Order: sequence, then structure tokens, then C-alpha cells
Amino acid sequence: MEIRLEKVEVRLKTFLHKLNVKCFVKSTENEQGKISVDNCSKIAPDVKLPKLSLPTFTGNVYEWITFNDLFKAAVHNNDNLSKGQKLQYLLSALKGDALRVVKSIPVSDQNYEVAWSLLEERFSNHREQVFAHIKRFMSIPPIHSESASALLNLVDITFECTRALEILEHKIDGFAEIMFAYVLLQKLDASTKLWFEREFDNITDLTLSKQLDVKKICFPTNICYADPNFYRPTKIDALLGADIFYLLLKPNQIKLQEESIVLQETVFGWVVSGSMNLSKQNSYHCGLVNNLEDLDNQLANFWELESLGIKDTELRNEEDKALEMFNETVCFKDGRYEVGLPWKRD
Repeated sequence: MEIRLEKVEVRLKTFLHKLNVKCFVKSTENEQGKISVDNCSKIAPDVKLPKLSLPTFTGNVYEWITFNDLFKAAVHNNDNLSKGQKLQYLLSALKGDALRVVKSIPVSDQNYEVAWSLLEERFSNHREQVFAHIKRFMSIPPIHSESASALLNLVDITFECTRALEILEHKIDGFAEIMFAYVLLQKLDASTKLWFEREFDNITDLTLSKQLDVKKICFPTNICYADPNFYRPTKIDALLGADIFYLLLKPNQIKLQEESIVLQETVFGWVVSGSMNLSKQNSYHCGLVNNLEDLDNQLANFWELESLGIKDTELRNEEDKALEMFNETVCFKDGRYEVGLPWKRD
């Protein structure tokens, strides 16, 4: 009897020991879980994101690709929604011609796939999508006068159409690029079209053409230049447009030589710009000896040439004598001319 009691006591102690070990492990796991949850709750930021609204589709073929991608990501591929719920969301997102395609379908789990198939069959035709984007591009209203908003609208629609065509595996190159450029030019007003045709034959005419002597200018040596050999002429690596040029500038600036040379800090390093006086004005003294008599003779000859047709000549004197003789020998009396005999003076 005592032996049995001892065995029972040993078994009870063993059982209690195992039970204590399991309780300890569970409590440890719970504490670690609480700690990890608490840590996660402390790390996770308390940000409340706005609700996403479903995209709408009115039946424009060129809008189908965008609607298809967004609706599939939000509803179609969501396994937490039933097909009946997906159909309700689909009907609420459709308007106009798109809604009329599936409006008569009852809301049920079986009809969602039918409705979605009808929409894909109607609007996912590859050829019709290409034609829709080309038609949208061709229908851009022309610009009749200079207008920034109209020009931006032209650029935005053109980029949207070209990107959509590239997604549909129709790149704008070759003859298509020429046709697009021609259509765009017809959309521009006369003034903008004139600016479009302007071009520079050689941009290198505006760049450094010879090496500058910068020894007399004290340039800082503790800065990093974008081009350490900026004073030497070299080839142009790239041309930067005004749309990104000012994004590369930093606020620091250094001015030299009475502010005629400016050092500007950029993301590439410091650049040097400004003007330098390269011409040296040297004065020379020269003596000139000339004969004044020759100058007087030349001046006299000049005035003689200018007097042609004005100055009296010897022939003029003979004409005066003939006129004087005519007045003396010819007279007009009683309606008749009387002429004296040359050999008789009276």
C-alpha cells in the first residue's frame, strides 16, 4: 500500500512539473506576443488614409484601358468580395453607353462574369482602341490666336494619345511621326508656327571659341568646379533646356571683378559665367608731312569739275556779239521786220 502511494506521489509531482513548464512557456509566449504587438503599435504611424473612389467609365473607348486596370485592381481581383457585390460595384461605376450594355442584367453572382465579358467584348477591341486614340488626336481644336492654355491642352492630349498608342504596341515613328507633326502644325496659330520654324544653324557660335587668359583673375581654389578647364574651348557634351536648367541651380553664388564674373553652384559643381575684357587698346603717335600746294591744286581742280555747264566760256562771248549785231540791224516796225544791208551801215 505504501509503495502504491509513493508511486502515485511521484506521478503527481511529475505531472505538476510538466504542467508548470507548459504554463511558463505559454506565459512567456504571451508576453513576447504582447511586447511585439505593443512595439508594432508604437512603430506603426497613426495615419488615416482617405477612401478610394471607384473609377467611372462612360463608354469612351480610349478610356477603357485606364478603367480596366483600376477596376481590376480594386474590385475584380478582390477575393473578399462576392460576385454579386462585384456586379453592384461595376454597375455603380458605369455611365452612359457603358451602362446601357449591362443595365438589363440582374444582380446575381452568376451574372458578374457575363457583364464583365460583355464590356470586354464591346470596348477592348484592339483596332477600335487605336482608331479612338487617333480620332481624339485628330479632333483637337485648332489654336486661332496665341494662348498658353490652348497650347498646353494641345500638348497634353498629344502626349496622352501617343503614350496610349505605344501601350497598344503602335509606336509613333517613321511616316507616322511625319503625319503627326504635320497635323500638329495645322493646329497651331500663325505666330506660334513662325516660332516653331525658327532654328539656330550652329549653336557653337555662341560658345567659347578661344582660350581665355585667367591668370590675372583670382578664382577660388577651395571649391569644386563642374569643369576645371572652363577657360579652354572644347566640344559641347549636352544642351540643357530651361525646363530643367533652373532645377540644377543651388543658392550659393560668388561674384568677381566688380560683379562681371559670376560663379554659380549647381548640382554638378560650380560653373563660371560672365564677361571679360579681352581687347587691349594701345595708342600710337604718328607724324605726317604733306605739301599744301598740292592740296590747293587738288581743291581747285575739284571746283573746276563742279563748275562744268555753269562757267562762261569763249563761245559765249561770240554768241553775245552775234546777239548784239542782231539787235542793231533788225527792227520791227508797223508789223514788219526791217533788216539793214550789211555793206551799208546807215
